Amino acid sequence: MQRRVNPLPWKEVSPMDEKVKFIAAVCDGSVSIT
Repeated sequence: MQRRVNPLPWKEVSPMDEKVKFIAAVCDGSVSIT
């Protein structure tokens, strides 16, 4: 997967990346939603 050039270099992690990580964690079972 290619990463687009971040227009905000001082903000390395975008909200989208955080959301993807969260979804991945949920799918992995390390995070449970009740």
